[in-house]
Amino acid sequence: MPIDTPTAATAADALPELSFNAGSSDQSLFLRVMDEVRPVRAGEAKEKSSESESQLQAPRPGETSIEKITLPDGSEAPYRLHVPKDYDGKTALPVVFMFHGYGIRRGQGDTDKGARGMEEVSGLSKLADREKFIAVYPDGNPKSSYSWNNGQWFFSERDDKALTSGIMDTLKEKLNVDEDRMYIIGYSQGGSFSHRIANELSQRVAAVVENGGWMTGKEKQPDKPFPIMSIQSKTDGTVPMDGNPWYSITMKPEVYTQDFYKRAHGIEGAPEVAKRTGKDGTEVEELVWKAPSGAEVKTMLLNNQGHLWYGGKGAEVAPINTTEEAWNFLKRFSRHQ
Repeated sequence: MPIDTPTAATAADALPELSFNAGSSDQSLFLRVMDEVRPVRAGEAKEKSSESESQLQAPRPGETSIEKITLPDGSEAPYRLHVPKDYDGKTALPVVFMFHGYGIRRGQGDTDKGARGMEEVSGLSKLADREKFIAVYPDGNPKSSYSWNNGQWFFSERDDKALTSGIMDTLKEKLNVDEDRMYIIGYSQGGSFSHRIANELSQRVAAVVENGGWMTGKEKQPDKPFPIMSIQSKTDGTVPMDGNPWYSITMKPEVYTQDFYKRAHGIEGAPEVAKRTGKDGTEVEELVWKAPSGAEVKTMLLNNQGHLWYGGKGAEVAPINTTEEAWNFLKRFSRHQ
C-alpha cells in the first residue's frame, strides 16, 4: 500500500539521524527534513544569490557563468556552466554534467550548498580547463532542499528530465559540443538521480560515474546501455554499500547496481579484480565486468571512508581523488564506440 508523506510531527518522532551532506557529520538528515517541512521563517523566502539573477548568454572561456533554463511548467532553473579556457568554438568538446548531493546546509570543506558548492568541492572546472571539456552544474530543486527527482517520495518532483535534456539542447545550439561524449557524474542523492536520468536519456549519454549514490529499484533498463562506474565506501554510514531501506526510501545494495547493468549489457561471469594502495595508504579494490561491446561495469570499493567526495576540498587526505578517477573513466568512452 502507498505510504503517505509524513507530517512535521511524525517526521520529528520517527526519523533517525542520517546525514546526506558531503562530509557534514554534524548536520543530520533529520534537521534537513525539519527544514523541508517547517514553515518558512520571515524573510527567508526573499533571500537570493546575486549570481542567480544574472543570465550570461555568452560564457567566457575559463570562467563559470550562471545560466537559466525554463521548464515545461514555466519555472526557471539555474545551472552553472564552465567553458574551458582554451575553447575557441572550432573543436567539438565533451560535456560533463555534475549532479550535487542533497541539502540546504553548507557541506564538505564548509562550501556552499548546491551547484556552487559542488563546483568548489570537486575542482571539476579546473580539470575541465586542463583536459578541455565543458562542465555543467545544474542546481537541485530549491523548493525541495536542493534535491533531484529520483522517483522517491521524499525528494523533488520537478521535471529534471526536461531540465537535463533542455540543457543538452541549449549547449548543442550555442556551443560546439561533441554529442557522442556527453557524460554524467553524480554524488550522493545526485548519484541516485544519475541512475534514473542516464537510463531515461541513454541514447544521449556516453558514460556515467556515481560516488556514494544508490539505485531505487524503480529504474528502467536503458534503451542503449552505457559504461558505468560506481565508487562506494564499505564503511559509508549514510549510503551503506549493503543497502538501507530508510523510512520507506529504498537504497538498493551495490550488488543490485552491478546486476542491473550487467543485465543491461548481457554480461555474465565473474569480474576482473584488482587491488592497490590508495594515496592515504588504505586499500582500493576495483571490480570490472567487461561487455562484448567494450563497455564496462565497474565498482571501486574504498575502506575506512565516510560519505565524502574523496580528494575534494575538506577531504584532501583520501585514497583517491574522485574527480580525477571519474574523468579517467569517462574519457575512455564514446556514445558510438
